[in-house]
Amino acid sequence: MKYKFIQDIDIVCKYLHISREKLAEKIEIPFETISRFSNKDIVPSDDILEKFYSFVYEQGIELNQTKIESYKKRHDVLLFHGSKEGMVDSISLDHSRKRVDLGVGFYTEDNYHQSLEFISNTNHGSIYVLDVKYAKLKILNIDVSLKWLLMIALCRGKLEKYNHTRIYQDILKELSSYDIIIAPIADNRMFTTIDDFISSAISSEQAIHAMKVLSLGKQIVFKTKASLTHLKVLERLYVCKNEKADTEFKKKQKLLDNSALITEAYEKYIRQGLYISEIFKNEKDGL
Repeated sequence: MKYKFIQDIDIVCKYLHISREKLAEKIEIPFETISRFSNKDIVPSDDILEKFYSFVYEQGIELNQTKIESYKKRHDVLLFHGSKEGMVDSISLDHSRKRVDLGVGFYTEDNYHQSLEFISNTNHGSIYVLDVKYAKLKILNIDVSLKWLLMIALCRGKLEKYNHTRIYQDILKELSSYDIIIAPIADNRMFTTIDDFISSAISSEQAIHAMKVLSLGKQIVFKTKASLTHLKVLERLYVCKNEKADTEFKKKQKLLDNSALITEAYEKYIRQGLYISEIFKNEKDGL
Protein backbone atom coordinates (compact mmCIF):
# COMPACT_ATOMS: atom_id res chain seq x y z
CA MET A 1 0.00 0.00 0.00
CA LYS A 2 1.39 3.39 -1.02
CA TYR A 3 1.85 6.32 1.32
CA LYS A 4 -0.34 9.38 0.76
CA PHE A 5 2.74 11.38 -0.15
CA ILE A 6 1.21 14.19 -2.23
CA GLN A 7 -1.69 14.64 0.20
CA ASP A 8 0.83 14.88 3.06
CA ILE A 9 2.84 17.47 1.15
CA ASP A 10 -0.26 19.59 0.74
CA ILE A 11 -1.12 19.27 4.45
CA VAL A 12 2.38 20.42 5.42
CA CYS A 13 2.39 23.27 2.89
CA LYS A 14 -0.91 24.52 4.31
CA TYR A 15 0.40 24.22 7.88
CA LEU A 16 3.59 26.16 7.05
CA HIS A 17 1.86 28.58 4.67
CA ILE A 18 4.30 27.80 1.85
CA SER A 19 4.06 26.54 -1.72
CA ARG A 20 5.09 23.09 -2.95
CA GLU A 21 8.01 24.78 -4.69
CA LYS A 22 9.22 26.34 -1.44
CA LEU A 23 8.82 23.02 0.36
CA ALA A 24 10.89 21.26 -2.30
CA GLU A 25 13.62 23.82 -1.70
CA LYS A 26 13.53 23.24 2.07
CA ILE A 27 13.83 19.45 1.76
CA GLU A 28 16.45 19.80 -0.97
CA ILE A 29 14.78 17.98 -3.82
CA PRO A 30 13.87 19.37 -7.27
CA PHE A 31 10.37 20.82 -7.49
CA GLU A 32 9.86 18.85 -10.72
CA THR A 33 10.39 15.67 -8.71
CA ILE A 34 7.48 16.50 -6.40
CA SER A 35 5.30 17.42 -9.38
CA ARG A 36 5.85 13.98 -10.92
CA PHE A 37 4.34 12.32 -7.86
CA SER A 38 0.98 13.89 -8.64
CA ASN A 39 0.80 10.97 -11.07
CA LYS A 40 -0.43 8.17 -8.79
CA ASP A 41 1.56 5.57 -10.73
CA ILE A 42 4.90 7.12 -9.76
CA VAL A 43 6.14 6.11 -6.29
CA PRO A 44 8.66 8.22 -4.33
CA SER A 45 11.99 6.60 -3.54
CA ASP A 46 12.91 5.70 0.05
CA ASP A 47 15.38 8.59 0.06
CA ILE A 48 12.75 11.17 -0.89
CA LEU A 49 10.26 9.78 1.60
CA GLU A 50 12.81 9.95 4.38
CA LYS A 51 13.84 13.51 3.48
CA PHE A 52 10.27 14.76 3.52
CA TYR A 53 9.02 12.99 6.64
CA SER A 54 12.24 13.76 8.56
CA PHE A 55 11.75 17.43 7.73
CA VAL A 56 8.15 17.25 8.98
CA TYR A 57 9.26 15.60 12.24
CA GLU A 58 12.08 18.08 12.81
CA GLN A 59 9.62 20.94 12.35
CA GLY A 60 7.58 19.52 15.22
CA ILE A 61 4.59 18.86 12.97
CA GLU A 62 2.63 15.88 14.32
CA LEU A 63 1.41 14.84 10.89
CA ASN A 64 0.41 11.28 11.73
CA GLN A 65 -1.46 12.38 14.86
CA THR A 66 -3.26 15.07 12.87
CA LYS A 67 -4.46 12.51 10.34
CA ILE A 68 -5.48 10.07 13.07
CA GLU A 69 -7.60 12.73 14.76
CA SER A 70 -9.27 13.42 11.43
CA TYR A 71 -10.07 9.72 10.99
CA LYS A 72 -11.51 9.54 14.51
CA LYS A 73 -14.15 12.08 13.52
CA ARG A 74 -15.33 9.81 10.72
CA HIS A 75 -14.90 6.33 12.23
CA ASP A 76 -16.27 4.86 15.45
CA VAL A 77 -13.23 2.69 16.20
CA LEU A 78 -9.67 2.95 14.93
CA LEU A 79 -6.99 0.31 15.32
CA PHE A 80 -3.29 0.35 14.44
CA HIS A 81 -1.02 -2.33 13.02
CA GLY A 82 2.73 -1.92 13.17
CA SER A 83 4.43 -3.81 10.35
CA LYS A 84 8.19 -4.23 10.29
CA GLU A 85 8.39 -4.72 6.52
CA GLY A 86 4.98 -3.60 5.31
CA MET A 87 2.03 -5.85 4.49
CA VAL A 88 2.81 -7.77 1.32
CA ASP A 89 -0.82 -8.09 0.29
CA SER A 90 -4.29 -7.76 1.76
CA ILE A 91 -4.90 -8.44 5.46
CA SER A 92 -4.20 -12.10 6.09
CA LEU A 93 -3.32 -14.68 8.75
CA ASP A 94 -0.83 -16.32 6.41
CA HIS A 95 2.14 -14.25 7.59
CA SER A 96 1.53 -14.56 11.31
CA ARG A 97 4.20 -16.19 13.42
CA LYS A 98 3.00 -19.08 15.57
CA ARG A 99 4.80 -18.50 18.86
CA VAL A 100 3.55 -15.05 19.69
CA ASP A 101 1.43 -13.74 22.58
CA LEU A 102 -1.92 -15.26 21.63
CA GLY A 103 -0.96 -17.58 18.80
CA VAL A 104 -1.63 -17.15 15.09
CA GLY A 105 -3.59 -13.98 14.39
CA PHE A 106 -3.56 -10.51 12.90
CA TYR A 107 -2.28 -8.27 15.68
CA THR A 108 -3.47 -4.70 16.18
CA GLU A 109 -3.25 -2.13 18.98
CA ASP A 110 -5.67 0.49 20.19
CA ASN A 111 -3.18 3.36 20.08
CA TYR A 112 -0.64 4.74 17.62
CA HIS A 113 2.26 4.98 20.09
CA GLN A 114 2.15 1.29 20.97
CA SER A 115 2.41 0.35 17.29
CA LEU A 116 5.23 2.88 16.99
CA GLU A 117 7.14 1.10 19.77
CA PHE A 118 6.74 -2.18 17.89
CA ILE A 119 8.50 -0.83 14.77
CA SER A 120 10.93 1.59 16.46
CA ASN A 121 13.93 -0.71 15.96
CA THR A 122 13.29 -1.30 12.24
CA ASN A 123 14.44 0.39 9.06
CA HIS A 124 11.33 -0.11 6.96
CA GLY A 125 8.59 -0.45 9.54
CA SER A 126 5.37 1.52 9.08
CA ILE A 127 1.98 1.80 10.73
CA TYR A 128 -1.41 0.97 9.22
CA VAL A 129 -4.58 2.72 10.37
CA LEU A 130 -7.62 0.44 10.31
CA ASP A 131 -11.36 0.77 10.71
CA VAL A 132 -13.15 -2.11 12.44
CA LYS A 133 -16.76 -3.19 12.85
CA TYR A 134 -17.16 -5.55 15.83
CA ALA A 135 -20.76 -6.56 15.16
CA LYS A 136 -21.51 -10.30 15.01
CA LEU A 137 -18.03 -11.32 16.18
CA LYS A 138 -17.29 -13.53 19.17
CA ILE A 139 -14.90 -11.58 21.39
CA LEU A 140 -12.90 -12.54 24.49
CA ASN A 141 -11.85 -9.55 26.60
CA ILE A 142 -9.28 -10.45 29.25
CA ASP A 143 -7.17 -8.42 31.68
CA VAL A 144 -3.90 -9.18 33.48
CA SER A 145 -4.70 -12.39 35.38
CA LEU A 146 -3.49 -15.94 35.89
CA LYS A 147 -5.45 -17.08 32.83
CA TRP A 148 -3.85 -14.38 30.68
CA LEU A 149 -0.40 -15.25 32.03
CA LEU A 150 -0.89 -18.92 31.18
CA MET A 151 -2.25 -18.06 27.72
CA ILE A 152 0.89 -16.05 26.95
CA ALA A 153 3.15 -18.80 28.32
CA LEU A 154 1.32 -21.51 26.34
CA CYS A 155 1.41 -19.58 23.06
CA ARG A 156 5.08 -18.80 23.59
CA GLY A 157 5.80 -22.53 23.90
CA LYS A 158 6.65 -22.41 27.61
CA LEU A 159 4.13 -24.96 28.87
CA GLU A 160 4.84 -27.99 26.69
CA LYS A 161 5.62 -30.18 29.72
CA TYR A 162 2.01 -29.64 30.83
CA ASN A 163 0.35 -30.26 27.44
CA HIS A 164 -1.38 -33.41 28.75
CA THR A 165 -3.25 -31.52 31.47
CA ARG A 166 -6.84 -30.30 31.45
CA ILE A 167 -5.83 -26.70 32.10
CA TYR A 168 -3.53 -26.71 29.08
CA GLN A 169 -6.18 -28.21 26.83
CA ASP A 170 -8.89 -25.84 28.14
CA ILE A 171 -6.73 -22.80 27.40
CA LEU A 172 -5.92 -24.15 23.94
CA LYS A 173 -9.63 -24.64 23.26
CA GLU A 174 -10.50 -21.15 24.51
CA LEU A 175 -7.86 -19.57 22.29
CA SER A 176 -9.52 -21.12 19.25
CA SER A 177 -13.10 -20.37 20.31
CA TYR A 178 -13.14 -16.64 19.58
CA ASP A 179 -12.94 -14.45 16.50
CA ILE A 180 -11.11 -11.73 18.43
CA ILE A 181 -9.13 -11.69 21.67
CA ILE A 182 -8.59 -8.34 23.40
CA ALA A 183 -5.84 -8.61 26.00
CA PRO A 184 -2.93 -6.73 27.56
CA ILE A 185 0.20 -6.60 25.44
CA ALA A 186 3.15 -8.71 26.53
CA ASP A 187 6.38 -7.63 24.86
CA ASN A 188 10.07 -8.44 25.32
CA ARG A 189 10.17 -6.50 28.58
CA MET A 190 7.79 -9.01 30.14
CA PHE A 191 9.45 -12.23 29.05
CA THR A 192 11.93 -12.29 31.92
CA THR A 193 9.00 -12.21 34.36
CA ILE A 194 7.21 -14.96 32.42
CA ASP A 195 10.37 -17.08 32.44
CA ASP A 196 10.76 -16.49 36.18
CA PHE A 197 7.20 -17.70 36.70
CA ILE A 198 7.59 -20.79 34.50
CA SER A 199 10.86 -21.75 36.25
CA SER A 200 9.14 -21.37 39.67
CA ALA A 201 11.45 -18.52 40.67
CA ILE A 202 8.32 -16.45 41.44
CA SER A 203 4.67 -17.14 42.16
CA SER A 204 1.58 -16.27 40.14
CA GLU A 205 0.85 -13.20 42.32
CA GLN A 206 4.40 -11.90 41.95
CA ALA A 207 4.24 -12.37 38.18
CA ILE A 208 0.78 -10.80 37.78
CA HIS A 209 1.64 -7.67 39.79
CA ALA A 210 5.00 -7.30 38.02
CA MET A 211 3.16 -7.49 34.68
CA LYS A 212 0.73 -4.79 35.82
CA VAL A 213 3.70 -2.49 36.43
CA LEU A 214 4.64 -2.92 32.76
CA SER A 215 1.13 -2.25 31.48
CA LEU A 216 1.53 -1.45 27.77
CA GLY A 217 -2.05 -1.10 26.63
CA LYS A 218 -4.32 -3.49 24.77
CA GLN A 219 -3.74 -5.68 21.75
CA ILE A 220 -6.69 -6.68 19.62
CA VAL A 221 -5.94 -9.99 17.91
CA PHE A 222 -8.05 -11.16 14.98
CA LYS A 223 -7.95 -14.95 15.18
CA THR A 224 -10.21 -16.08 12.33
CA LYS A 225 -10.49 -15.38 8.62
CA ALA A 226 -14.08 -14.30 9.17
CA SER A 227 -12.96 -11.60 11.61
CA LEU A 228 -10.57 -10.12 9.04
CA THR A 229 -13.50 -9.21 6.80
CA HIS A 230 -14.53 -6.69 9.49
CA LEU A 231 -11.26 -4.77 9.07
CA LYS A 232 -10.52 -2.09 6.50
CA VAL A 233 -7.14 -0.43 5.96
CA LEU A 234 -7.56 3.35 5.82
CA GLU A 235 -3.97 4.42 5.39
CA ARG A 236 -0.32 3.45 5.69
CA LEU A 237 1.64 5.97 7.79
CA TYR A 238 5.33 6.67 7.25
CA VAL A 239 7.58 6.96 10.31
CA CYS A 240 10.96 8.63 9.80
CA LYS A 241 14.22 7.34 11.29
CA ASN A 242 14.50 10.12 13.87
CA GLU A 243 11.04 9.44 15.26
CA LYS A 244 11.86 5.74 15.48
CA ALA A 245 15.17 6.47 17.22
CA ASP A 246 13.53 8.78 19.75
CA THR A 247 10.82 6.20 20.43
CA GLU A 248 13.38 3.42 20.89
CA PHE A 249 15.30 5.55 23.39
CA LYS A 250 12.13 6.28 25.39
CA LYS A 251 11.20 2.59 25.32
CA LYS A 252 14.55 1.55 26.77
CA GLN A 253 14.37 4.31 29.37
CA LYS A 254 10.92 3.10 30.40
CA LEU A 255 12.33 -0.37 30.95
CA LEU A 256 15.05 0.99 33.22
CA ASP A 257 12.56 3.10 35.13
CA ASN A 258 10.30 0.09 35.71
CA SER A 259 13.04 -2.27 36.93
CA ALA A 260 12.75 -1.06 40.53
CA LEU A 261 8.96 -1.37 40.44
CA ILE A 262 9.20 -4.97 39.23
CA THR A 263 11.62 -5.82 42.03
CA GLU A 264 9.22 -4.18 44.47
CA ALA A 265 6.34 -6.33 43.17
CA TYR A 266 8.46 -9.46 43.55
CA GLU A 267 9.22 -8.55 47.17
CA LYS A 268 5.74 -7.35 48.12
CA TYR A 269 3.93 -10.48 46.92
CA ILE A 270 6.48 -13.07 47.99
CA ARG A 271 4.85 -16.23 49.36
CA GLN A 272 1.50 -15.19 47.88
CA GLY A 273 -0.21 -17.01 45.05
CA LEU A 274 0.77 -20.34 43.49
CA TYR A 275 3.87 -21.63 41.78
CA ILE A 276 3.53 -23.14 38.32
CA SER A 277 3.79 -26.75 39.53
CA GLU A 278 1.10 -26.11 42.16
CA ILE A 279 -1.28 -24.69 39.56
CA PHE A 280 -1.13 -27.82 37.42
CA LYS A 281 -1.03 -30.15 40.41
CA ASN A 282 -4.28 -28.60 41.69
CA GLU A 283 -5.84 -28.27 38.24
CA LYS A 284 -9.11 -29.79 39.37
CA ASP A 285 -9.82 -26.46 41.12
CA GLY A 286 -9.63 -24.58 37.80
CA LEU A 287 -8.19 -21.12 37.23
